[in-house]
Amino acid sequence: MKKRWKYVGGMICWMAGAINLSAIELNLPQAIRLANDSSIEAFRSQNLYLSKFWEYRNYRARRLPGLTLNMVPMQYNRDIVKRYVSDLDRDVYRTQQSLYSYGNLSVTQNLDWTGGTFYIDSEIGFFRNFGQITTNQFSTVPIRVGYSQSLVGYNPFKWERRIEPVKFELAQKELIYNMEGVAVSVVSYFFNLALAVADCEQAEKYEEVCQKLYEDGLEKVKQHALSKTELLTLELALIEAKNACITYENTRSKAAFALAAYLNLPQGEDVRIQVPEGIPVDFIFREKALYYMRENHPVYREQQQKIIEAQQNVDKTRKERFMEANIDLSVGFNQVADEIGSAYRRPMQQDMVSVGVKIPLVDWGIRKGNYKMAQNNLKVVESAARQEVLAVEEEIISTVNDYNAQIQVWQASKRAVELADKVYRESLERFRLGRDDVNVLWEGMLKDKEARRNYVSALYACWLSFYKIRQMTFFDFQDQCLIHIEE
Repeated sequence: MKKRWKYVGGMICWMAGAINLSAIELNLPQAIRLANDSSIEAFRSQNLYLSKFWEYRNYRARRLPGLTLNMVPMQYNRDIVKRYVSDLDRDVYRTQQSLYSYGNLSVTQNLDWTGGTFYIDSEIGFFRNFGQITTNQFSTVPIRVGYSQSLVGYNPFKWERRIEPVKFELAQKELIYNMEGVAVSVVSYFFNLALAVADCEQAEKYEEVCQKLYEDGLEKVKQHALSKTELLTLELALIEAKNACITYENTRSKAAFALAAYLNLPQGEDVRIQVPEGIPVDFIFREKALYYMRENHPVYREQQQKIIEAQQNVDKTRKERFMEANIDLSVGFNQVADEIGSAYRRPMQQDMVSVGVKIPLVDWGIRKGNYKMAQNNLKVVESAARQEVLAVEEEIISTVNDYNAQIQVWQASKRAVELADKVYRESLERFRLGRDDVNVLWEGMLKDKEARRNYVSALYACWLSFYKIRQMTFFDFQDQCLIHIEE
């Protein structure tokens, strides 16, 4: 089963009602879908793909017969020409005026297997000379069939046929890779906001506790159950808690704005998030991730394209290093007459054979040098390709290992939150009963805050690694399906 992502489309339906509210509430999958639909980065990736798509369409079109009309509707000339007059035995200069029109209709077909071009054309020309006697002349070629071909053996059409499908496949994979990269970015923005929200909630909670403890402390001082020094400590803690609330709220606002800006939401829109309660999957097998990465990662097609292009350059420089030669053959009919009807009667056969040869007699080894450079460049490209492939394989292995390790960290941090909360509540109760001083209470509060933040950080690391693996493999390990574009 394959998972289809339609990257090009309108705003998703659920956004229509949400935008009218004072705040938009998003979970992580919703934020990713919205980013794929409306973010500037997604828009850029989609248009980059469309450019490559039309480039491939043009390549396919060049394989089909082409019909071309060439015209010169009117060309008027007025100039002074030199003429020899035998009666005067000297040259004289006279004004000459002429009108010229021309039209050519041709059908061409490129032949991949030979590298030549087959063509059929027809043309007509009209010439009028103004003078003491105005003359008209029509020239026609009712039909002409021809073929042009390089004689050195280099076939650009054959190499195009190898390269262009690889380029288009690379463009498709780059689109998916870039769109999954959008998801990775969303995870970062999303969990940066989640961390800020967690800090903000803890700060508000501690401010509330500090306010209550300070009020209780005022009563205990009156009852001589609490020293003034401890009361001052409680007041200082309350002030610090209020300042922390202001700071964390400002951080939360910045993180929410950054997420909204990345999602291309209207300015001033408040974003609320629902943090995932768990991790995507319990385990990812390294071998499975490697398999799907080798099948889908764009780097493999990119290196394949570079190698083919380098091989093309070697073939071209090898075959053209001694000479350049081409042949053009055509057979047809032509006629000239004063009237257009007569120009198509009893046409005469027209034959043309053209062979062009360009031989470098002395080029000081330039062509040989170009061939040697092409050979060396091919070796460099092949070596770089192997290096690039090894790098991405190391990256996927490292990311999978990170994800599996972060699962254990997340499980431990989840248990740490439970323990820290229990320790904090017991410290708070013992402080109220007068069994512990305020320092023990603050230590319990800090441990509780740290444990909750570590939990969100571990959750962040798991989801970030998961989406990085998705980006490199084009495989959703949650739904167990491939990700591909839907055109």
